[in-house]
Amino acid sequence: MDNYALPLFALVDRHKVDLNSSQLPQLAEQLQLYLEAQVGLKALDCRIEILQPTKALFVLNGVEEDSLPQLFALADAQGAPVFRYQRSASDEVTLTPLGVKPD
Repeated sequence: MDNYALPLFALVDRHKVDLNSSQLPQLAEQLQLYLEAQVGLKALDCRIEILQPTKALFVLNGVEEDSLPQLFALADAQGAPVFRYQRSASDEVTLTPLGVKPD
């Protein structure tokens, strides 16, 4: 199981989310529940991570391999890139863009 990320604003309206809100963990939890129920996208947990003041990611930790087609279909439907997400021991984030859909 790997970790992946999508741009948050590909999933929710930018004008309806306050990135300074203390409710971002609840939004991530609700998005995770919604995506699992609606498209079958399963992950161990999810969170919203703000890399820059205007760049927010929806990070999916531990995405099950059989959920990868749903992840790529969601990204395709939203016109959003998918990234493999890695965080080093020194908290440096590496985002690897994935341009290939799984078979």
